[in-house]
Amino acid sequence: MAWGMFATWRASCPSENDFGCGFQVSLCSGTRSSTRRVATDSCTSRKEIVEVFESSLKAAKEILNGFDDARMMATWHATRGGVEIMALPRMAMLRTIMFNHLYHHRGQLLVYLRMHEVPLPSVYGPTADENPFAPTAGKPAMAAR
Repeated sequence: MAWGMFATWRASCPSENDFGCGFQVSLCSGTRSSTRRVATDSCTSRKEIVEVFESSLKAAKEILNGFDDARMMATWHATRGGVEIMALPRMAMLRTIMFNHLYHHRGQLLVYLRMHEVPLPSVYGPTADENPFAPTAGKPAMAAR
């Protein structure tokens, strides 16, 4: 997948394409079928990617704000060819499948950036590429004890 397509697809994940199907349909209907949709749009600038992400995030928040506790705890089903593969509370599906899938693709994006020698953004603090003990201008290396 080309960089622009991957970045566009990743930016749209919160509401549109996550888990290979529409987030809203999957979450609201209580089922997920095996129908997959492949991203074909491609952003050409950082600004476009951010706009897609912000729009997608806004849509996801609107969807989630429409749920009360009872609907979040209702059973969600994954099916393939009419056969149930799994069933779990909608909230568990969000946490274990949808969010973990987002984290997975964030990791893919970081690998892609690293392969193209783009400095990685901090996700959970410094990246493995950063050495907190390396000397910098005006700051000597840590002395051995």
